[in-house]
Amino acid sequence: MAASSLNPRRSDPVTLTAGLGAPCTAGDLELMAWEWTRSGSTDVLSTDRVLSLGANTLEAGLSYTFAATATYPARNPSPPLSAQVVIAVFRSTPIPAIRPPSQSYPSPNLPLDASATVDPDYPGDLSRLVFIW
Repeated sequence: MAASSLNPRRSDPVTLTAGLGAPCTAGDLELMAWEWTRSGSTDVLSTDRVLSLGANTLEAGLSYTFAATATYPARNPSPPLSAQVVIAVFRSTPIPAIRPPSQSYPSPNLPLDASATVDPDYPGDLSRLVFIW
């Protein structure tokens, strides 16, 4: 297994799939015991070959290191194989939605409403956005 990196947006779901660098059969992969962990934590996140992280699970602007460790229980003892992936999470681009006033305004002060703007990283929360007119 080799190290790699990913750069998703916060609003993207992330799926990590562990594999082996050495030639092996699909049956060998099924016989492997897998463990996914995150750097800085001893918690096992998954014991499957695939680790799925939902959208908006990881914070934008932060990097995370996940490790997959595989052992072959049929071979006792089995030396563990491991690899890491570094995930640097980016912010998503807000989706602007500007509504014009519902009536005609003859003055130069035209009210605009941007409350329908969507931040894919924090749906329903506009407090993290800054509007400049």
